[in-house]
Amino acid sequence: MHGEASLRSERDVQIAFSSKIQAAGAEGLQNGICFFKVSSLLDANSRLAETLADPAGQVEAKQKLVKSIFAGSNIEKLVLEILDKIVSLPWSAPEDIADIVENLGISCIFAASDAAGQTDEVATQLADINSAILNHPIVRQHLSDTHVSSETRVQFWRNLFADAHLNQYTVVLAEHATTDLRGRKYVSAIEWLIKKISEHKNRYVVQITCAAHLTQEQQNRLINIYTRKLNHSVHLDITVDPTVLGGLRIQCGADVTDTTVVAQLENLRKTLR
Repeated sequence: MHGEASLRSERDVQIAFSSKIQAAGAEGLQNGICFFKVSSLLDANSRLAETLADPAGQVEAKQKLVKSIFAGSNIEKLVLEILDKIVSLPWSAPEDIADIVENLGISCIFAASDAAGQTDEVATQLADINSAILNHPIVRQHLSDTHVSSETRVQFWRNLFADAHLNQYTVVLAEHATTDLRGRKYVSAIEWLIKKISEHKNRYVVQITCAAHLTQEQQNRLINIYTRKLNHSVHLDITVDPTVLGGLRIQCGADVTDTTVVAQLENLRKTLR
C-alpha cells in the first residue's frame, strides 16, 4: 500500500485509504453520505472547487478552508481526514475533485454493504431499478429533470419506489443518482453504479495464472497476503497454463504483477532490441 506521504493521484488516495474505508464497515454508510454531500457542494460551487483544485494555491490554506467549511457540522472524522489529503494534490481540473469525492462515497457505501453481507442484493436491486424505468421515458425524464430542484426529483423517486422494499444502501445510491446528476441522465447514472459495484466485487477475486498447480500451502499464503492487503476476504481464481513456463501472473482488480518466465523473457527481448 502506498504511504500517505507519496500521494500523487486519485488512485494513490484510493489505495492509501482503502483499508480504512473497508474497516469502517457499517459506519461506511454515513461516510458515504458525507462524501456525496461534499461532491454536491463542489458541483454547486464552482469557485470553491476552483480554489481547492488550484495547483498554485498553498496547501495549508486549502486545508484550513476545508476545516472552516465543515467546522461544527456532522462530517465524519475519516471523511475530513481524506479531504485534507485530497486538497493537497495537484489537480488538473476543478471537477476532478468532485469526481474522486463521489467515487470515495461509493466505496464507503460498498464497504457498509459488504459488512452487512448485502452487496449482492444491492447489485440486484440497482439492476431492478434500471429495468423498472428503462421503458418509461416520462419517468426517466422526471428523474433527470434539471429544471426542478433535487428535492423534487428525490421525492418523485421515493414515491415511485415506496413499495419496492429496497435496502438502505441501494436507497442511498439510487437517490444520490438523481440528487446530483452531474451532467448525467438518471438511467446512465444507475448503469454506471451497476458497473462500479461489479468492479468492486471483482476486487476481491485474485486471478492467478501459473505453469503448474499450486499447493494448498501456496494458495493459503496468497490468500493471507491479499486478505491483509485489501482488509477483506478474497477468492483465488487459478488458471494453469504451461505456456507461461514458470512464475506467477497475479491480477487483483486493475493491479497486475507478472513474474512469469514468458513475461520476463519478453521484457528481456524488448531490452535487447
